Amino acid sequence: VLRVITEDRSRELNPHCRGGLIRDVWLMALPEIHITRLHGETTFDDEYKDATLKVMLGTSCRGKEEAEVELKLISPAGEEMEMDIPVVTFDGLCPEKEIEIKVESPLKWDAEHPWLYTLEARLKVKGEVVEKVQRRIGFRQIKITGNQMYINGQEVKLRGVCRHEISPLNGRALTRELTERDVKLFKEANINYIRTSHYPPSEYFLDLCDQYGIYVQEDNAAAYVDGHMDKQVKPTQSDPGYYDKYMGQFAEMIERDRSHPSVIIWSLGSECTWGSNFRHLYHYAKK
Repeated sequence: VLRVITEDRSRELNPHCRGGLIRDVWLMALPEIHITRLHGETTFDDEYKDATLKVMLGTSCRGKEEAEVELKLISPAGEEMEMDIPVVTFDGLCPEKEIEIKVESPLKWDAEHPWLYTLEARLKVKGEVVEKVQRRIGFRQIKITGNQMYINGQEVKLRGVCRHEISPLNGRALTRELTERDVKLFKEANINYIRTSHYPPSEYFLDLCDQYGIYVQEDNAAAYVDGHMDKQVKPTQSDPGYYDKYMGQFAEMIERDRSHPSVIIWSLGSECTWGSNFRHLYHYAKK
């Protein structure tokens, strides 16, 4: 299986936004039966001591195909944790499943203590391991009370700036070295919060925010879609014919990045006029 992954679709909603292949393009060769989904979400008990890790798994099983997935949780120190984690079985009738794993006293992730665990999934077909997938996760839980935000029960003050993926010499095609330099400079400046104006960032940027400890508001690639910049452009925010375009890229953004502990806010769009399509995105994110 060959799959090409590209990311910039903002011009579908706004002709003023011109993209291109500004990020890595991956050609992925996958086994016929492979893992299609691996996410981890965490919640704590009332004392923020022990946690529950919800793992969302999916496979490409169809028809009578069968597979099983073995899960491991590796500590920030690189040691496999001794836990009773069941083997998850899949077939064509049930290609996706969710399981919950109890974790005692995990190290908590926040901007000051960016402890990262590794969730590893091994896919077996007829007893043979055909694929191994890893995802880094952080144990953190968000709670909003009035105008206050709490991470793992501790109030957090956001000190943030907006960031475009751009540089004077490379334009919008940033290297990994430049991206990491950005994150390090933010930390040195005592910044703990980034808004990714006006589009989702590269996943490498989010990996670094997970690693170094920066909270992220991830912007959806919908900006200036009410036609105020060009009166010849028809507004689309309440046009049912554009529902799939709005929902498609918003859902893809959440699906790609929902396991990053650094992402604490999903933005519906930038500098837009409210409309029914944005209302659909809001309810989708709240599910």
